Amino acid sequence: MKRTDLLALTPDDLIALANRGVVKRAQRELERGTVTVTVSVGADGAVTAVASDTTTCSIPSAATLADSTCDCSASSASICRHLVRAVLAYQQWAVDHSDEDETTAVALAPWNPGTISDEVLAEHFHTATLKRIRQQFEAGQVVELVRSNKPTARIHTLSCTVRFLVPGDPRYTHCDCADPAPCNHVPLAIWAFRLLADDADSDLVETHHTALPIPHDLLHDIEKSLVDLAELGLAGASATLAARLKRLAQRCDTAGLIWPGDILEEMGQELERYTQHDARFSPPHVAQLIGELLIRCRAIRHEAKVAATAVPAIFVRGSQQDQATKVGTLRLVGLGCGVEVHHHSAVLSAYLQDADSGIVVAVQKEIADPPSDSGEAPASFAQLAASKTMKDFPLATIGARQLLVKGGTRTAHYTFNFGRAPASANPQSYEWQNLRAPVLAEDFAEIRARRQVIPPSCLRPRRVGENLFVCALAGVDQVVFHEATQEVTAVVHDQAGNQAMLVHPYTSRGAAGTEAMLWALTHHADAVKFISGQVRLGHRGLIFQPLGLVVEEDGQRRLIQPWVDGWDGKQVLATAVAPQATPALSLNPRFTYPAQLLDALGDLFLTGFRRVDETTIRQWELLVEEGGGYGFTRLLESVQALAQTLAQKRSQIRWDWQEAVEMALSTAVVARFAQEDI
Repeated sequence: MKRTDLLALTPDDLIALANRGVVKRAQRELERGTVTVTVSVGADGAVTAVASDTTTCSIPSAATLADSTCDCSASSASICRHLVRAVLAYQQWAVDHSDEDETTAVALAPWNPGTISDEVLAEHFHTATLKRIRQQFEAGQVVELVRSNKPTARIHTLSCTVRFLVPGDPRYTHCDCADPAPCNHVPLAIWAFRLLADDADSDLVETHHTALPIPHDLLHDIEKSLVDLAELGLAGASATLAARLKRLAQRCDTAGLIWPGDILEEMGQELERYTQHDARFSPPHVAQLIGELLIRCRAIRHEAKVAATAVPAIFVRGSQQDQATKVGTLRLVGLGCGVEVHHHSAVLSAYLQDADSGIVVAVQKEIADPPSDSGEAPASFAQLAASKTMKDFPLATIGARQLLVKGGTRTAHYTFNFGRAPASANPQSYEWQNLRAPVLAEDFAEIRARRQVIPPSCLRPRRVGENLFVCALAGVDQVVFHEATQEVTAVVHDQAGNQAMLVHPYTSRGAAGTEAMLWALTHHADAVKFISGQVRLGHRGLIFQPLGLVVEEDGQRRLIQPWVDGWDGKQVLATAVAPQATPALSLNPRFTYPAQLLDALGDLFLTGFRRVDETTIRQWELLVEEGGGYGFTRLLESVQALAQTLAQKRSQIRWDWQEAVEMALSTAVVARFAQEDI
């Protein structure tokens, strides 16, 4: 009798059940032959492993690895390396004694945890416990499901992820919570999988939809404030408007509209930056915030009408969990550092995963560019990332190392602020196979499944790292530098043979890091073991925008951060044309036209609609012509309507600016949606 549960356990599963050191040592002992193991299997499937180091392990037929025994002196509360070694030895024994395809089919076949019956659950949970969990389930949970050979259920409302390791066995599960397996989140995940359609590999399900009260008066006041802002613009705004935005943000928090309130606070910050002549002030960002705020307000207003197909309210509104949280001691694993280029500043973000909870946080810093009249060129990204900023750690160091911090604050956006206690940044070995789901994906198919079910960013939690994934690679090829678009592309392959595109801009300020990445991709393609980055869906499939590449040479792993690394080696692109100062993706009309609209809208919201002049009118007429040339249709309808309304000022003495404001707000909505990558 074969033990399908033991055959389904991968080294990564064993690491989740035990720990990395135990699994690595067990693997080395078997690979080097320093210990030999004799495996015997009973008729009922009981496994006995007798090793040459005089240890004997027994894995009864009905027991999990955690319930098995070893006669060593290790604590019975943990899985010792001898038990792990016994599983690995049994898997090799099964290969030697049966057909290889039959053996591996257990681990490769996708399955649905929803097939686990309530009778099986009753074997592992008390009746009263299941009743309490059922009440929690029916109270309404939002769960992101992915059906694969290692199915996962990300329970957004409880901030945990359950991964099923062995088909049909709820005992072999791994959850972010601290409770032993199977924890109380397992029945929730199983019942949620039963709501997944038979023909769907992934979906976002809500276990019970509860209609929430719609604060019509508050939504009306928000929209009225946006109209008042547009009338005189930020340039003509008074302290009264700033106070009104602050009051509205407070009212949103009281009404449970956490994310709309967060957007209002950001708008207040932009207004403050403008009044203080801060170079980081960005009119396009104001237009972007207005567009997202309106999108969320309209979604909230119509929740009841589209309850069956709507994005979960907790995504649109936010919840009480989306608040700044004080945290204690954390071990944070660096995943790489990225850069966002704004009009007069650069935002550097070092991404890290909490080793215990699996939550991704970012340490961020926005650095203003030198004034345009100073004659000083902006510093390179490598220089910015190398300057000491947080706890005397450069951001490049934070993104590449493992941090041990004793206290701090995690914001609602999941950015991390250090506390007063000291922190340490230690080298990491880049054993990224030990990272937690859902950031660590088994393969590209799992990433695609997750990206297909999550809503647009303007309708989901406003957290950093929502599109961030890490995946092991099996190879890289077709590395190309495109002179026309000034971007580097490559085809990356996962362990299952799937393909995805790597796309990274070649910028003047980030040239050194790009050169370092190119050198690795062209000269050490087989040594690239992992990729981390933001992922979007394109017509070519998955597209990785890399934050880090783990390269292994001579048994040692190192991290290449293409945005912020330096490079003193040979230039791969020494003969390339002059690099652009902005990301290459912006050269594509798919990206540049919505950005142009937000730029023009930002200028309107800055100066106010009462000050519209001929220059502004002509700018929008040119945008209509340009959009038509690009082939936009639905987006162009809103632009044309606004341009025509603005043009009426040429011939009307009493021009109705309010109609133009309504058109502009609608254009902000569609322009913000046009920025989405799904």
